[in-house]
Amino acid sequence: MYYSLINSMNKTVAPGYTARTTAFATATGITDTTILGALNTWDLYAISKGLDSVYKQVFFLASGTSANSVLNFYNSATLQGTVYGGITFTSSGSKANGSNGYINSNFNPSTQLASQNSGHFSFYSNQDPLTNQASTHGGFDGTNRYHYYEVSTTIYNALNSNSLLSISPLFNRLGSFLTNRNNSANFTVSKGSDVRTITNTSTSSVNSNLGIFGLLSGSTQIGSISDLRLTFWTTGSGMTSQQELDHHTGVTNLMTTLGIS
Repeated sequence: MYYSLINSMNKTVAPGYTARTTAFATATGITDTTILGALNTWDLYAISKGLDSVYKQVFFLASGTSANSVLNFYNSATLQGTVYGGITFTSSGSKANGSNGYINSNFNPSTQLASQNSGHFSFYSNQDPLTNQASTHGGFDGTNRYHYYEVSTTIYNALNSNSLLSISPLFNRLGSFLTNRNNSANFTVSKGSDVRTITNTSTSSVNSNLGIFGLLSGSTQIGSISDLRLTFWTTGSGMTSQQELDHHTGVTNLMTTLGIS
């Protein structure tokens, strides 16, 4: 009974916001009830779908400032991002300059995830100037990759594997994107209800921090992006097939509510 009470207290606090929403509001100084209400609704939805046990790091990249955009919504005391170079942060999203701008998420799959067979990362993009400039996020330790890479008309993906595999046919570059692994034999790449299963054996958890707007090797940037604007980022454990769909629904609804979809 005591555990149930404490667990309930960790889920929600007065004035009706979840503990995470309250902590985020306190840490960021955000008082806009539209933003906080939308984030709170999303968090309650994530809790109802069991996604709160999957997410380890969530960045609301439309927070308007660099500090607020790399504050971990799911635990404001740990796994904060570090901003390098030129990135423009607005209430519509965050966009790198294509040369030296990137975010070190400080999330290392080899230390943060329990198994090489369980992991995900996702992002939401709401602007695509269609320049066909290379776009990359993730980490590479010299052998294994946790990696999304797009150049010209080809998208490549990898998650805890040593192969970077092409995805066909191509996705539209706007919306909610997710790379997810929950077994050793394959991983999925999805945009909304469009889910592609990629046959690929996991090799080892990547021993590198993950980059946003840049591929990192350890903590060093080895690639950046300029033409996509991002509003959201998550990473953590692997999801079930149903949770993949639930994730896309929750994030898309959040962006629609905030008018930045």
